[in-house]
Amino acid sequence: MSGTVSIRGTREGLTITLGAGDYDALFAELNEHLKLQGAFFRGGRVALQVGDRQMQSEQLAGLSGLLEQFEMTLRTVVTSNAETQQAVQSLGLRLLETNGAETATAGST
Repeated sequence: MSGTVSIRGTREGLTITLGAGDYDALFAELNEHLKLQGAFFRGGRVALQVGDRQMQSEQLAGLSGLLEQFEMTLRTVVTSNAETQQAVQSLGLRLLETNGAETATAGST
């Protein structure tokens, strides 16, 4: 990996951090990493850290779908971007704002 995507294990599951760069390139990088080591992460619950990156609901749904291919579940998105926060809420995912505030949507666990 080139360092623009990082995956770390935590007590709660996995944290995937998207660094700077084009979304499509980051998606491809994550896909390649999961192809190589996806079996190791199987069953993991994922917190996605995107910082101030603006993401559309379609992009988040695409990432969620990619994770599901490797039997992983996107549960939480950590962001400070208002548009991304709205996209997270529209998908019913758990939102954790980088200022520390947490918003759980009705269907999240």
